[in-house]
Amino acid sequence: EQDVVDAQGKTTKRLVAPGKITPGNEIVWVITAQNKCSKPAEKVVINNNVPAQMTYVANSAAGKDAVISFSLDGRDYGKQNELVVREADGKARPARADEIKALRWVVASVAPNTTATVRYTAKVN
Repeated sequence: EQDVVDAQGKTTKRLVAPGKITPGNEIVWVITAQNKCSKPAEKVVINNNVPAQMTYVANSAAGKDAVISFSLDGRDYGKQNELVVREADGKARPARADEIKALRWVVASVAPNTTATVRYTAKVN
């Protein structure tokens, strides 16, 4: 993402192709699902693993008309604020954003011959 200033001096963000990627850079992942059918697709599920060499950036997941859930292991999903990690001593604590390994979006409906787009940001380790 890059800040862009228009002719009126208003700053907005836009997506640009990444150049050289180095540790600490934040990359916006955009995933698109296309409905090529003649009928709406209901409850479209989009799963995406956070790359091993990256860390999910808290509160960056987004998707229009989508319910977003998160996973610490790529198998079990839940709301981010409900994820729990058990420490070696057996005590439970809330999961941190850097422990999220996968995201899931359930898009309510994708109209015929259109796309649904979801996104999240991850930082290069």
